[in-house]
Amino acid sequence: MAAVAHVAAEPVGVAFLPQPEQQLFFDEAAACIHLVEGRMITAVALPQPPLYGSAAAASAATASVAAATPALRGHSRSVSATSPELSGYDSDSSMASTTARAFLVSEGPPVRHIRSSLDGAFTALHRSDRLVEVHCHGTGNMFVEAAGADKQGRKGCDPRLLGFFWTAAHFVMVTAGGLEVHSVHPSLQGLRMDSSLPLQGVQWYRYSPETHMVVLGFGSSGAKLQAIQFSKAGTLKLPLLDLTPPWGSPIRPVQAAAVSAALEGFSAARSQPARLVGPDTCWVLVLYGRVFCAHHDRNVGLLRLYRLFRDATSLAHQYEVYARQLELSVVDNVLLVHHIDSAVVMLVDILAAGPAPICSPLPLAVPMAALDPDAGLTRGGGGHDAAAQDMNPGAQSNGAATPEAEAVQEAASPELPVSTVGATATPATPALAAVADASPAALQLHYPAWLVDGAVGLVYQLQLDLGAVAQSQSDFLRLLAFLQRRRPSGVPRRDPAGLTLRVLRGLMADKTPLALLRGAFDVVNAYGGQAAAKVQPARPGGGGSTSAGQQGQGVGTAGPAASHASEAAQQGRHLVTPQDVYSAAFAVLRAQQAAPPRYLQAALAEFVASCHAHGKVVAPPLATLYIDLLLDQDLAHQVAPLLLSHPLLASVPLAEHVEAAAASGRLPAGALLAEQLLVRLGAHEARCRLLLRHGRIGAALLAAKRHGLLELVQPALLDFESDLMRSAFVIQNNPNAASSCGCGSSFVAK
Repeated sequence: MAAVAHVAAEPVGVAFLPQPEQQLFFDEAAACIHLVEGRMITAVALPQPPLYGSAAAASAATASVAAATPALRGHSRSVSATSPELSGYDSDSSMASTTARAFLVSEGPPVRHIRSSLDGAFTALHRSDRLVEVHCHGTGNMFVEAAGADKQGRKGCDPRLLGFFWTAAHFVMVTAGGLEVHSVHPSLQGLRMDSSLPLQGVQWYRYSPETHMVVLGFGSSGAKLQAIQFSKAGTLKLPLLDLTPPWGSPIRPVQAAAVSAALEGFSAARSQPARLVGPDTCWVLVLYGRVFCAHHDRNVGLLRLYRLFRDATSLAHQYEVYARQLELSVVDNVLLVHHIDSAVVMLVDILAAGPAPICSPLPLAVPMAALDPDAGLTRGGGGHDAAAQDMNPGAQSNGAATPEAEAVQEAASPELPVSTVGATATPATPALAAVADASPAALQLHYPAWLVDGAVGLVYQLQLDLGAVAQSQSDFLRLLAFLQRRRPSGVPRRDPAGLTLRVLRGLMADKTPLALLRGAFDVVNAYGGQAAAKVQPARPGGGGSTSAGQQGQGVGTAGPAASHASEAAQQGRHLVTPQDVYSAAFAVLRAQQAAPPRYLQAALAEFVASCHAHGKVVAPPLATLYIDLLLDQDLAHQVAPLLLSHPLLASVPLAEHVEAAAASGRLPAGALLAEQLLVRLGAHEARCRLLLRHGRIGAALLAAKRHGLLELVQPALLDFESDLMRSAFVIQNNPNAASSCGCGSSFVAK
């Protein structure tokens, strides 16, 4: 087993008893696992609710081409996510029961696929080329429906049933002739077809509950992709994406007819071509709130990500891959590309500059309990294909929620932004003991980040080991940018804030050149800051105000800086604050004397300048540390010019620190400088207290009278009068004695 791993599989507390010839089906939408043993079907719920309908998914694709392109914003087509009518369904937040559910089915053909409704009330079984068996758990009834019936009950062309899926309000069948949208009527023990979306020659499909979108592959080679999104307002048919060579990219609608005719003519003149695109090479992903269709082109070894908009699609990213068989996972907006052939994982961050992965691919770390010598790493099916179902009915996939999910599935159906016209491409953990000749379907990967061990009966969730990533990344600027985009975590190995501070501390301990150090500070300060106030993030559920995509922030193929600012605005938070940098970096280095004061002073000046450049408020301890560094170098004469020429550094704690330095003798005339700082700040009460501490009762009285703070100096005046009477008594008994009344002048009794 390798010593270092970038991705680890962690148990989630879900276990089942594996049995011989047991079939396992992963139900992403209902967040459960279906186990088939003969006639008995058991549903085991996953521990976390899915993240569908959250702010990230709800704002995934709502802006238009015009909204994504500043020059076209005035001509954008309205896409509103503010009205509840256009969002998803309220019942989308429900999931399967948290307890195991078991029921019996009748004798018959083997089960090809199982999906439960979002509320767990119904379970549908695919057992033949046409028939669907639906079980109602509330009544215990079962009814069978056939694909191809219209609203009047007439039978159509008897299409082949490829599969089905549940939305919040409908049951959708996918056939070779398109989609059939049904509503369930338990009282009538049947389905009623509400509408249909015809599309001839459908060969495969993949449904994404996260985006409420289905991608249909049709055409002679299955390389024509038609995406359809479901919402409460109806269905949205997205532009055609044609991946047939030599185009291999989205085509304009005006060219679609000519291209289609040419391809069909070619197909008629030759034998049936091999399938170019299928459910094993196509995925629907959500990264940083953007919807992508990922395609693995095995002929050229590329993984392409096509950004989906309402009126177009654009090639956004492409990455080199080194395996014939891939599986994709998403953890904290990081794309994990599993190379099944070599059993390694490649980490991809679409906001990183350049197409290179974050770090070198390494194997996946799985606990020892799952390392069965007979186990093999396989992919979950995701979408469904008639031939693939017969060969491997147990290897069905789909994903469920991430453990950091902050909101349950809500009504929002992420709408698609209108595209960026003319967009251009924007520029891994201990080993898994998988054997090349292992038995199939023992270890199954499921989107977004699940790993199911069918041999042991355990469910794992994939997690990033940011500490291992930091150790294997030599480009510290790229590493810091990667860490800023990660979610906070209480686990030290996955805490991006702690790792960021450790990197900054190491850079200063190594006396990194100031130009490079300033770049590191800029990367850290660029996230959060003023960008968060300029763009209002989408509210959970997507039913709130206009999303960032609709406002044109970071939508499309903006440059890296714009993308980083957009992500910072979406997060709306400071991962690392200036106070954190002081406490965990500068203060530690000064206490340990790990860096000379002169270098720390220069580094601190660069950090303060970076904070000002990105609109961050400098923490008062940073200014006090700067004063201490000057005093450590016997540069007390530079303190007053520095503080008086930088008004943004002034604060009450800084004035108190300057006063304390004056009292210790390190900073002559520090009391007067502290008073000037308080006058500049308008901290009149603090100034009066300073004057009283130094015995300047008259000046304190004048300042208190001017600013209405007489009650502050009254106790001091009483003390002053008693001191005056005591001094007079002393002088009366000792005429040669001189005394001070505390007002700055002395007198001699005469």
